[in-house]
Amino acid sequence: MFSDRRLERRTFLRAAGATGVLAGTGLASTFLAGCGSTGGGGTGKVAAGLAPAATALQPGKSIEGTIFADIASQLPRGGTLDITLTQSAATLNILSSTLVAIQWYADPAHDTLERFDQHGNLVPSLAQKVELVNPTTYRYTLHEANFHNGRKVVAQDVVDTVEYVRNPTLGSNRAGTFKGVTVRAIDEGVVEFVLPEPNMGFRYYLPGLPIVPVETAGQLADNPIGCGPYRFKEWVKDSHIDYEANREYWNRDLPRLDKLRLTLRTDRQAATQAMQAGQTDLLDTVPPAQIQQFEQLVNAGKVAGATYTSGWSYIGLNTRKGPLRDPRVRRALALAVDRTSIARVNGGKYSTPVCTAPYPPESPEYPKDLDYSRDLNTARSLLEQAGASSLKLEILTTNAATVAIATVVKSNWKDIGVEAQITQIDVPTWVARRTRGDFEVGLSGWFSSREPSYVLDNLFTSNGLSNFWGYQSATADALIKQGRTTFDPNARRDVYLKLLKLLFIDEPPLIPLTSDNNFMVFRPGVNGADIAPTALTLWRYAVAAKRNA
Repeated sequence: MFSDRRLERRTFLRAAGATGVLAGTGLASTFLAGCGSTGGGGTGKVAAGLAPAATALQPGKSIEGTIFADIASQLPRGGTLDITLTQSAATLNILSSTLVAIQWYADPAHDTLERFDQHGNLVPSLAQKVELVNPTTYRYTLHEANFHNGRKVVAQDVVDTVEYVRNPTLGSNRAGTFKGVTVRAIDEGVVEFVLPEPNMGFRYYLPGLPIVPVETAGQLADNPIGCGPYRFKEWVKDSHIDYEANREYWNRDLPRLDKLRLTLRTDRQAATQAMQAGQTDLLDTVPPAQIQQFEQLVNAGKVAGATYTSGWSYIGLNTRKGPLRDPRVRRALALAVDRTSIARVNGGKYSTPVCTAPYPPESPEYPKDLDYSRDLNTARSLLEQAGASSLKLEILTTNAATVAIATVVKSNWKDIGVEAQITQIDVPTWVARRTRGDFEVGLSGWFSSREPSYVLDNLFTSNGLSNFWGYQSATADALIKQGRTTFDPNARRDVYLKLLKLLFIDEPPLIPLTSDNNFMVFRPGVNGADIAPTALTLWRYAVAAKRNA
């Protein structure tokens, strides 16, 4: 889903009250010899946390710890923080959907068994300990915690929350995560998840499972009760949502703020004006047209800034449609794409060309050896072999940004004799058409992750919940299963190298284009870099803090 793309990648811009390094230092140039590139791009240095995941569990091992323990007690206490968000939400039922806006607006009230910390590590949160008892059994020991209605959080609440999500009447797209999974309360404070087979990526789904008192599920949409660091106070539609500190939160060091306000400003121009006028403390995304202006303000010390990833953009190919059934045609289309030009129109230095997914290009796991250059001669030859030299395709887009990308793609494909028509539709129409396979080519995006199975399994398994491209491959299915059930890191790396080559080089149902960042700005004294969104789209509201000016 285009709106569900985030990763714990942050590039910090120096300003008064903020630490870090200037963005745009050309890190991506290491990779630009491939990916159809001749230069450009770059997202700057990246924060710690993108080394191979140190939190991967092995059977018989456990992880204990308190999330944010390294910074929480050092942050200032008190005050109110106003965060401007530019995407709207129709509901606050965080369990009903993975849409990013719902997560952003509802998350302060909730807690999850595990979360990503400010370094990108997966750390127990509502749980104080996680154990991989055996290859198929994860055991969580809970903190002593209460819901906002005063009731104690117990293991049965985790069981009930999963059952609520799995109930077909809710229609939650989270339900597939728990297919075939048995959830059982061992005692009041311990819960186990028993999986039908080993799955190294399972823990990565749990930051998206807020634990709720299901007896209050009926009010999740507009008056959510959770066990998180903030209590819900008020939602003024199309204006703001107010939260107040939950002083009974299990972690007595958090939250640091007294009040948190999430202000909705869907008019990007109005949002930037509010930031410039001092009417808000943090702006989630600076529009491309305003980036240079805000970078000047950063350099002048008037605001601070950071980038966080919005995942990777791609061209989706419907492998059930005519000539697109032929892998040679799909390879030809991929070889014709000029990713450098696409990065230029898709965010400039905040957009980096990529040939494969799900890793961002600065990750040690990114398979540089699979990068390839634009090759029009080979592309034309492949089309000729497939009998598709006069191919005509429709590219579906959803906004001005994807139209700009599609315009470059259309020009690229014209170089190999492919005629493309660009059609812009709204997001709900795109989602509906994608879901029923009613498209040829679509431009969209997905989130990145340090855990490959979390991204690849749903996108490319023959019966994957997000396999909108109709991709069917027994070889891919076998490699996908082997990857998620293999615990040895070196063996996993070999499996995923083979899988990524198959998915993105040999017979691509998707053509990755760029790894993209959003540029956020915030007032000096606000720890914006600490609270930027994570891989699961959630902000780290619990450690939001603001020093007095």
